[in-house]
Amino acid sequence: MTNYTQDITNWVATNILRYKRTFKDIHAVEAFAGYEAQSRGDLETNVTVNGIAPGTSTPAGGSLIESATGTATGFKLLSKFLNGSYAFRDRYFVSGSIREDASSRFAKNFRSATFWSAGFGWNIANENFFKVRSITELKLRASYGYTGNQGIDNFESQGLYSAGGDYNQSSGLILSQLANDNLTWEKNRPFNIGLDFVAWKGRFTGSLEWYSRESSNLLRSQPVPSTNGVTSVTVNNGAMKNTGIEATVSMVLVSPTKSRGFKWTTDMNITSYRNEITQIDSNFSNNANYLRRVGTNYYTHYQRGYAGVDPLTGEALWYTSSDKEQTSNNFTQAVRIRYGSALPRFYGGMSHSFSYMNFRLSVHLFVNWGNFIYDDYGYLQKTDANLGFSDQSNGISRYDYARRWTTPGQITNVPKPVFLGSQSSAASYESTRFLYDGSYIRLRDVNLSYNIPKKWLARYKINTARAYVRGQNLYTWVKDKGYNTDPEAGIDGVLSQKPPVFNTVLFGIEFTL
Repeated sequence: MTNYTQDITNWVATNILRYKRTFKDIHAVEAFAGYEAQSRGDLETNVTVNGIAPGTSTPAGGSLIESATGTATGFKLLSKFLNGSYAFRDRYFVSGSIREDASSRFAKNFRSATFWSAGFGWNIANENFFKVRSITELKLRASYGYTGNQGIDNFESQGLYSAGGDYNQSSGLILSQLANDNLTWEKNRPFNIGLDFVAWKGRFTGSLEWYSRESSNLLRSQPVPSTNGVTSVTVNNGAMKNTGIEATVSMVLVSPTKSRGFKWTTDMNITSYRNEITQIDSNFSNNANYLRRVGTNYYTHYQRGYAGVDPLTGEALWYTSSDKEQTSNNFTQAVRIRYGSALPRFYGGMSHSFSYMNFRLSVHLFVNWGNFIYDDYGYLQKTDANLGFSDQSNGISRYDYARRWTTPGQITNVPKPVFLGSQSSAASYESTRFLYDGSYIRLRDVNLSYNIPKKWLARYKINTARAYVRGQNLYTWVKDKGYNTDPEAGIDGVLSQKPPVFNTVLFGIEFTL
């Protein structure tokens, strides 16, 4: 019998003083100051016993304790903040904030840090010189700040020992984490400038924004020699910069007042961003799958180059030079080559909404373009039989089986299967053989509904009712024809046996009494 319990205690106390006033209908001032304290504690216990006495349902009824484990953790955060804003004639806007945060996750002398931000806005459309009648709002805005990140586990700065190092029936402790007396906040400096507009009485609205975010003192896990039993320590190391552009547009293409009740609206958004490492320690520059050096982005694929299949022999070929001019069928001679990034060049969506009388139809498309994805388990699911076969792994899909090399002169990207062949080991499949173009377009959502007329519902004492059919992820177009499953991956571009998104169709009726 196993008994598991988890106790989480989390309390937050916030005190805020607010001030808001308008002077002569042209000056608007608003400010607030506050103090906030947060404390969280987690306690877990897990007890497994054997020999449960009949009629008992707790570990106390067991005769032999097989295992007993438990963990306790917690953190505290104290914050003091001040925020203020000022507006003049609904034309000019200024805001600013300052706050001090102290987190128990950092080293004793580096727990507190002061952060701030400043913002500016200008509604150009309210100026006397602005004479474009079709534009009712044109607002320029910008902001800059200094923020922090505490996204690490509790006690990361402290030297820790773990229980369980028992020996000769005596309890013992083992070193589980090295201390870092200098661990502190990760620092960020975000800046953005944008333009918002409203035109043609709200039928055309949108925004365009450029942003930059410089991060330093990155919270990283740094490798250390394992002679003391610990392989890494959390440090502040490295810096990077993110820049990007975001654009959104909303349009009423067909107005119901001019089409006898028919309405068509469209919403579009697109985001493009770039990541660049600006400072990095040599301990982090080498990675099994990524090239991390100054000037590259954090998720640049860097793997042994797969050169395809020899048309004459059906053997896998590997690049032995970074210029991809020389190849070999010996994997041990393969070199790592810089390929594309796991980060897309851009992504975005488009939604169309149609309405006519009681009918509603909405369609949403999503696009992700310009990134590379890596199938971490490809060497097991798309094997060439060098590891043998089993009922759990080392198989080959029907899609790849049909594309495998079979005859001399055949052009394909799937080598011939050789049972327990010497082509390579499992590690060899950590190569660009399973690196694919992750660009795709997905029909993410389609929703058709009908609002049942109230006169039909009155006799049943129903206020409103709606019948609908909704489909999600109905179709996905994948650019890379060598990849035939779901290409949606996380920020690192690794699939790692992630199940594909489900294609679902829902039918339903909603009503209120």
